[in-house]
Amino acid sequence: MLITKTKWIHLGLVASFLIGYMEWGKDQKMFIFQAFADIIEKGLADPITLLHPFILFPLLGFAGILYALFKSKQSRTLTLLSIGGMALIMLFIFFIGVFMGNVKMILYNLPFMVFMVLEVLALRASRNKPSA
Repeated sequence: MLITKTKWIHLGLVASFLIGYMEWGKDQKMFIFQAFADIIEKGLADPITLLHPFILFPLLGFAGILYALFKSKQSRTLTLLSIGGMALIMLFIFFIGVFMGNVKMILYNLPFMVFMVLEVLALRASRNKPSA
């Protein structure tokens, strides 16, 4: 199976999303993959906790980009909605890092921003490409 440029970008989005990093309060810090495990654990006990927009949209976006990663035909709408869901929390964390001057939060979340821009540019280029 040939892995296309878009698939590599999707894989980069998945990996960079999971290594997103956040800090809050005194000695409170967590990576996104740790937060996912915590959310799923708590969600199994109390499913209502999954309905918060800052939990639900990134989870759905992550699931959508994983689906798009393994799907043979790309869906532009699915990809954009998935990126939007994941970007909700990643941009929020990134800008908090910028405003607080937290270099770790900025550097760990910056790769997601790069892959997000690459994906949007790739989608724009594929839309403008003449069909053969």
